[in-house]
Amino acid sequence: MIDTSQLRALIVGGGIGGLATAHSLGRLGIESVVFERADAIRKIQIGGGFHMWTNAVRALARLDLYDQVQAIGAPLDRTQFRTWKGKPIGTWPVAEIAEANEVTDVGVSRQDLQALLVEAVGLDRIRLGAAVAGFEEDGEEVTVTLADGSIERGSLLIGADGLRSTIRAQIHGDGPPRY
Repeated sequence: MIDTSQLRALIVGGGIGGLATAHSLGRLGIESVVFERADAIRKIQIGGGFHMWTNAVRALARLDLYDQVQAIGAPLDRTQFRTWKGKPIGTWPVAEIAEANEVTDVGVSRQDLQALLVEAVGLDRIRLGAAVAGFEEDGEEVTVTLADGSIERGSLLIGADGLRSTIRAQIHGDGPPRY
């Protein structure tokens, strides 16, 4: 069995994915630090609301965040997709699907979900104003270089830095995303 107390995860990106990952790793006894390029939490707590589908709600339940997500969200009965002209494409009975999975789908604001995850992770594990410039690995550990020239070392690196990911660009080098 792996001694998780000796592991340190470097997570690039303080969005929903990065914070949920940090929370999950912490529950496993793995130290983590989240590097977020924005210099203030309020700058990443932006965006509209969205539907937390059954799989996402079940994942947050496994992280013991189900009750908190239910408290900040509004239960959804059905979801309908439409064309840009308003013509219905399809309707899903999401309440029935969720109930079969013993959860409730909810609509949440990105700001509220982000705040919940920041609280779950703890501000002490989030480094704001920490843009990652690149990384190196030597088989034993990974070293992250920040834009200010400082470095951080860890056991593993997780790129959760979004659409224009610095981590992905270094690994794949395949240019900007194609839409």
